[in-house]
Amino acid sequence: MLLQKLSLKNFRNYEDITVEFNRGGNLLFGDNGEGKTNFLESIYYLSVFRSFKKSSSSEIARWETDGFHVSGFFETGSAIKRSIDVSWKIGQKKRVFFEGERIPKISGLIGMFPAVIMSPESQEISQGLPRERRRFLDICISMVDSEYLQNLMAYKRVIRQRNKFLLLYVPGRQKYLAALEPWDIKLVQHGTFLIKRRLEAIDKLSAACREMYAEISGGREELTVEYQSTIPDLNRIEESFRTQLMCSRDDEKRRKTTLTGPHRDDIKFCLNGYDARKFASQGQHKTILLALKSAELKYISEHKDIQPVILLDDLFALLDRTRILAFLNILRSYGQFFITANSEIKPETLLSQAGFQVSEFSQYFVKGGQIKKN
Repeated sequence: MLLQKLSLKNFRNYEDITVEFNRGGNLLFGDNGEGKTNFLESIYYLSVFRSFKKSSSSEIARWETDGFHVSGFFETGSAIKRSIDVSWKIGQKKRVFFEGERIPKISGLIGMFPAVIMSPESQEISQGLPRERRRFLDICISMVDSEYLQNLMAYKRVIRQRNKFLLLYVPGRQKYLAALEPWDIKLVQHGTFLIKRRLEAIDKLSAACREMYAEISGGREELTVEYQSTIPDLNRIEESFRTQLMCSRDDEKRRKTTLTGPHRDDIKFCLNGYDARKFASQGQHKTILLALKSAELKYISEHKDIQPVILLDDLFALLDRTRILAFLNILRSYGQFFITANSEIKPETLLSQAGFQVSEFSQYFVKGGQIKKN
């Protein structure tokens, strides 16, 4: 999949711009605060219709405007050209158009234009809270599996409704507990589906992560990726899920929230058997991130049969020379990618050492909401 052209109106600090891109590498230079990250954010927005910075629509809209518009023009592997348009205005829902036709359900287009982002915020995947790892896994699977996405949305609706009943629970009034039963059935149904698909994905991601980490570290350490669930027996997920719900009922009544299910699960990264969150250095965490993003690229490419666009925000500041070279070598196996860098960065040496010629790249200068091709 190739992004040929992008148009933005009132997106972050961009008032009205249209930019065309190279089929391979695209370098965006500029000082801090000029809009490089915002530009990558707009590309990613066309993939999942949300910000990788977790910003709301009102925060994305340019200052003192009532909305924004993003348009992307793509070419698939079969040279078929596609277009996606997204607009939002205050007081309205997002409007998404595919090939000029409005799409009533945005979820139907998620992953149509697959993209993988690596940014300073991505470090939270291995170092941050469990929700960051669940979010990574949910987006990764949803890119390639629409059935997973539908079950995920249904599961979240069930959780909201079930938690409302738990909030209303008054000790001694059993009718509230009886009202939970239909939601318990749906919770187990959708939750079991999600856990099974997550386990399948973790199995594939873990193998790719282990291979990439060993290559970068010279085999000095072994990385393993494990799925940690609130369901005790993952060999009998549905039955174990129902049992655990009953066992946690008293705690749920007291805490007034659902305590069992994939919304409470986590991913554990281990180096030589030790929990990376507790024992890994910053350098090791960056290698984990590199391995994980490499695995994500491979996972999406194999399942979609098209290569995702790769977005690398502040790559030369995020990673050291060894890790940059390792990731640049990975990029040679894929198609189109975008790299942002500070104006003072001179990437020519690293690019040439990874087998690239700077002349192969389109270079852009970003300043004050404007992008000019060098």
